[in-house]
Amino acid sequence: MSGQSGFDHVADVVVVGSGAGAMAAAIRAHDLGAKTLILEKSDLYGGSSAMSGGALWIPNNHLMRAAGIDDSREDALTYLKAITRGEVPEQRLQAYVDKAPEMLEYMTSNTRLEMIVMPEYPDYYPRVAGSRPGGRTVEPVRFDARLLGDEFKRLRPPAYQELILGRIAMTATEARDMLARRPGWVTLSMKIFARYWFDIGGRLQGKRDRSLTLGNALVGRLRLSLMDRRIPLWLSTPVRDLIVE
Repeated sequence: MSGQSGFDHVADVVVVGSGAGAMAAAIRAHDLGAKTLILEKSDLYGGSSAMSGGALWIPNNHLMRAAGIDDSREDALTYLKAITRGEVPEQRLQAYVDKAPEMLEYMTSNTRLEMIVMPEYPDYYPRVAGSRPGGRTVEPVRFDARLLGDEFKRLRPPAYQELILGRIAMTATEARDMLARRPGWVTLSMKIFARYWFDIGGRLQGKRDRSLTLGNALVGRLRLSLMDRRIPLWLSTPVRDLIVE
């Protein structure tokens, strides 16, 4: 029991779900001084984030500026207003444009999260006012799953179609270079295959690639950040009801 509460476990903030957004919220709550707990109903963590491409659309982000790519709050807001066609309150759009870059800079400065800018990944509606030909989308850097220890086994696997031959991981940037057959694509392909096959320890354990990319890299980095902070993540723990005092 915890004190005189009558409960087995007490937390200031309870986060339901274990996707990237949930993990980021738990990390920030912890860093602000709250005792935090994450609850996940399945026996694997990561949710749909782990199976996704792991890319984030963050306008006017600090990685763009570091790469010399121009952007502005005004253009980002103009773009979002146009593509949402009045269906989203402007206050919410402003909050995203203002806070998303802050979130990215905080997470990359204070956690294990590492992202790279994608200068040739355009906005989905390039002809809309305020769009950019690249830079607003960032993707996670490859991540060594061995840093997770046994927690790697509980990370939801990536989608089959994201993998070469259903087993070898690649980043979005690597996939573009290979599919477009850009200069050096053969060497790049050989490097990716060699990284996988020369991971003898990983091959003895199974087919799963321990060099994580895309959504698995995003979630893996956030999971390690939770471990650094000793934030508990309970698997197979569905939320049945809320108790309000």
